[in-house]
Amino acid sequence: MKLLRRGELGGRAARWTKFPGLLVQGDTFATIVEAVRAVSAGAEESSGALEELRERLEAMERFYAETLTAEGFEIPYRRE
Repeated sequence: MKLLRRGELGGRAARWTKFPGLLVQGDTFATIVEAVRAVSAGAEESSGALEELRERLEAMERFYAETLTAEGFEIPYRRE
């Protein structure tokens, strides 16, 4: 499987795994971690941070599922 990319996300299969992995830019990962910290701390802006976290994670999951499907893999989990 070639490296597939959409914006800040990428996907790639490794020889030692059954399913391709999801590659995430470091700054995107840091933003997700910051949102989790804000929600965990109960900060005033936690509702906005939680919404941003949900949106980013849903976008990542969508990209992953679409990439697997396009490359002929079954999705290894149940989608809601």
